[in-house]
Amino acid sequence: MNRKNCFHRVVLLVAPFAALAGCTSGQDPAGQGSIPSDLMQTKSDAATDQTGGPPTADPGESVASDGESPALMWGWNPWRFRRGTGGSTGSGTGGASGPKTGQDASPETQGTGGASGTGGATGAGGASGSGGATGAGGSGTGGSGTGGSGTGGSTGGGFDGAADVKRDGPRSDGSPDAVPPPPLDATSGRSMLVANGQIFDRTGALFLPWGVNKVHVDQANAGLELTGTNAVRVNLYFRLPNATTTSLFDRFYAANIVVIPGRWEATCVGDGSFATVLASEVDAWVAEATAWKKYESASMINIANEAGPENSTVWRDQYIIAVGRMRAAGYGGLLMIDSGGCGQDVEDIAKYGAAVLAADPMHNIVFSLHVYGVTPNVTTLNSNLDRLKATGLSIVIGEFGPGRNIGPSPTNLAPADVMASALARGIGTLAWAADDNNLSNSMADDTSFSMFYDLGKPYTGDAADLTIFGKVVVNDPAVGLRAIAKKAGGF
Repeated sequence: MNRKNCFHRVVLLVAPFAALAGCTSGQDPAGQGSIPSDLMQTKSDAATDQTGGPPTADPGESVASDGESPALMWGWNPWRFRRGTGGSTGSGTGGASGPKTGQDASPETQGTGGASGTGGATGAGGASGSGGATGAGGSGTGGSGTGGSGTGGSTGGGFDGAADVKRDGPRSDGSPDAVPPPPLDATSGRSMLVANGQIFDRTGALFLPWGVNKVHVDQANAGLELTGTNAVRVNLYFRLPNATTTSLFDRFYAANIVVIPGRWEATCVGDGSFATVLASEVDAWVAEATAWKKYESASMINIANEAGPENSTVWRDQYIIAVGRMRAAGYGGLLMIDSGGCGQDVEDIAKYGAAVLAADPMHNIVFSLHVYGVTPNVTTLNSNLDRLKATGLSIVIGEFGPGRNIGPSPTNLAPADVMASALARGIGTLAWAADDNNLSNSMADDTSFSMFYDLGKPYTGDAADLTIFGKVVVNDPAVGLRAIAKKAGGF
C-alpha cells in the first residue's frame, strides 16, 4: 500500500496558531440500506428548521442529479424511526394451589407470590417487554400470594422490535437477520446514535451531517451559522474547560449545530509510536469527560484526527482500547473514528471497522474517511464509497478540499462531485475548512482551502465574501449547505 504523507498547514493570524490540516486517503462503501417503510413517519417542522433558502449560485457549479432529488430525499422529506414501546405491565395472579406445609393447611394455604416481571429491553432494537410471570401462590389463611408485577420496557431510544431494524455492526448472537439485542448503554434516547448504516439524532430523526471543519478554535468566525451548516468539526488545541473553547461550542449548540470536537496531535502518526500518541489523546478526553458531558446529546467526539497506520490490525486494536477507555470515562454519546493512512485509507474501515464497533459496549461509532489526493476522480470515489457503504457501518466524509489541483495532497476532484456522490449514498460530508487561511492578517485567496476571504469579517450571507470553494459548499443549488443541510433535534 502506498504511504500517504500527512500535511500541516501553517496559518498566519493576528495571534498566530499552527493549524493542522487533513491528510488524505479515501475509498468508499457500496449500497445504501433503506429504511423500512413501516418505520417511517414525517419529521416535524421544528426538527427540520434551517436558516434561509438556497441563494443563486454561480453558473456552472451546480451538479445535475437524476431521479429523485437528493434535496427532496434529505431536505424536504426526512424520515424518522418510531420509538419502540416497552412491554405492557404484567399483572400476575395467585397460583391455583400452594404447597401444603401445615397439618391443618388446606391446599390453597401458604402459596407464594409470583416473581416480579421484568420489562422489555431498553434501547435500540428492544422488543416489547413481557409482564411479570403468573404467581404461584393463592389466597389462603396461612399466607396470601401476590402475582408478579412486571414493568414495561423503557421507550427511550428504542426502535420497533417488530421491524427489521438493526444497530450497526455484527450481531452479538450470531444471527444475521433478526433485530439485535440493545446496546449495553444507559443513554439510549439521550444522545445521537447509529443504526442501519445511518445517523439519528436523539429524537429518532435521521440526521445527515452536512457541514464544515473549523481550524481555529480561538477565532469566532462570526456568522458561520448563516452558511446553513448543521455540523461543525473543530480542531481542539486548547484544553477544556476554557472560556474561549466553551463559548464557541455553546454558540454552535445554541444554534442547533452538532458540535464535533477533535484532537489533532496524532495526525498521520502511523508508525510504532501510534499506540502511545493515541493513548495520550485519550488521556486528554478522559481528563475532560465532565466538561464535555453537557454537549453529549447532540455531539460526536472525534477521538483523533487521521491517526494510525493503513490497512492494519494495529489501527483496529488500538482503537478498541481507546473506545473502551472513553466509555469507562463516561462518554456515552456518539464517537467518531478517522481511518488510518492520514485519514484516507479505505482498508482500515472496510476490514476492521466492524470489529472496533463490536467491541464498543454501546455500538455507537461513526467512521470517517478523508478525501484528498488518494482519490483522484469520481470513479474511484464512488467505488470506495460503495465499498464502505456495503459494510453496513455509518460513514461520513470528514474532510474534503477544493480540488483544482491545489494544496499539499492535490486532486482535481471537484468538491461538488464529492458532495453529490456522498449525498446519493446517504453519507454526510464536512468541508475542509471554513477558516484555513493562507495569507497574513486572517486573509485567504482562491489558492487555499478556506471558504472565506476575510476570516476576521463577520459573515452576513454575502456570496462576495466566499471563495470559489466556499461558494460551492454553501450555495450550490444541488448539494450546497443551504440546499441540503437540516438541523438535528434534541439539543
